[in-house]
Amino acid sequence: MNSKTKARNEGVAIGGVAMAVAAAGVGLLTGLAARAGARGLAQAAEPLSGHWLDIAKIDHLTILDLLERARDTKARAKARRTMLFGRIKDNFSRHTLWEETVIYPALRFHGLSEAASQACAGHADMKAALFDIERTPTDDPQWHPKLLSFHRDFAAQARIEEEELFPALRRAISPEEDVRLTALVNEQNRRFV
Repeated sequence: MNSKTKARNEGVAIGGVAMAVAAAGVGLLTGLAARAGARGLAQAAEPLSGHWLDIAKIDHLTILDLLERARDTKARAKARRTMLFGRIKDNFSRHTLWEETVIYPALRFHGLSEAASQACAGHADMKAALFDIERTPTDDPQWHPKLLSFHRDFAAQARIEEEELFPALRRAISPEEDVRLTALVNEQNRRFV
C-alpha cells in the first residue's frame, strides 16, 4: 500500500471515529432534550449553578415559561393548572430567596439602596399575589386574570433587574466581589436540591 492510500485510509478511519463521536454527542443531546421536555424546562434546569447574573436570567425565563404555559390552560384543566402553579411558586420562592439574601443586600452596600427597597417591595407584592392566586380555585373565573396580573408584574421586575439593577451592580463591584456573590447564590441554590 502506498503512502497516499495509507493516509487516505487513516483519514477515513479517523473521520469515521469523529462521525461516531459526533453521532453519540447528538444522541446524548437528543436524549437530554427529550428528558428535559418530559420533565419540563423548570425541573431540568434545577439546581442552577453558574454566574449569578446568568442564573437570574435563566430563573426569569423559566418562571416566565411556566407562567405562559399556565396562562394557556383552560379552566377545566384543573390538575394542569395546579401542577404549573406549584412549579411557578417553587421556582419563584427559590429565586426570591437568593435575590433577597444576596443580591439585594449587595445593591444596598453599593449605593443602590432605593432600588433594592423597591425590588424587595415588588417581591412582597408578588408573594401576596401568589397567596391570593393559591386561595382561588383554578376553575374560578378570577384565577386567570389574577395569574395574568402576576405575570405582568413579574415580567416588569425581571426586565428592570436585567436591564438596569443588575448591570449597575456589576459595574459597582470588584471582580472579587462578583465571585463572592456568585458563590453565595450557588450555595443558596444547592439548598434546594
